[in-house]
Amino acid sequence: MKEKKKSIEDTIQELMCNEDRKDAEFRLAILLSEVGDIAKYITHDQKLNPGARPHGTVEGEKLAYGEVIVQLMGLLKARGIQYDEALQQGLKNWLEADWRRREAQKNQANVIEGIVIKEGYAKANAYVVSSKNPIEDVKKEKSKPIIVLDHANPDIIIYLEDAAGFVTDHGGKTCHLAVLTLDPVISKHVPPSIIGTGNATQLIEHGEIITMEAYGLHEKGYVKKEG
Repeated sequence: MKEKKKSIEDTIQELMCNEDRKDAEFRLAILLSEVGDIAKYITHDQKLNPGARPHGTVEGEKLAYGEVIVQLMGLLKARGIQYDEALQQGLKNWLEADWRRREAQKNQANVIEGIVIKEGYAKANAYVVSSKNPIEDVKKEKSKPIIVLDHANPDIIIYLEDAAGFVTDHGGKTCHLAVLTLDPVISKHVPPSIIGTGNATQLIEHGEIITMEAYGLHEKGYVKKEG
């Protein structure tokens, strides 16, 4: 009987079982050291940097990339994350290109369009994040405002309980805020959210009353200015 060929993930699992250090911190340290090795091949490339001395060989560079890939898979295993799921989300994020700058979508006077990533309705004062109004100060507000900001980074989780809603200039269906809505526990604390409006931070005045109509997940959502 023909022996079944091992999958890559099975091989990674076997290799991890034989490792002395299986913790994520150590796996990350190894991964970063391998990434550093790749950097040497780039910075010493004779076409990109003619004045640098040569570093390694073509085969050596291939090995460096291979080491990064397998060490990354080891880290995924240490963190209990499925490789295929992570890959699919990464590809989706790349296809959506949520890092691209978007122009504001206004379908009529005082109405701004975006993408709904958390459904709901909200009406409150706008807290437009800026150097003058840092997001940290939102916790001092007497009532929950709708936070309007350029984009949401991982720290946005700290302010879920402080917001009546979120409106962002940039971001797509796989942005940090959108990822939080996928967690069954955290999602309960995420208020109505509309992302990718373009430049809502420029169109909405800090402190003015705005209304969010976020109906239809991943469909168009609307932010209405009361003025």
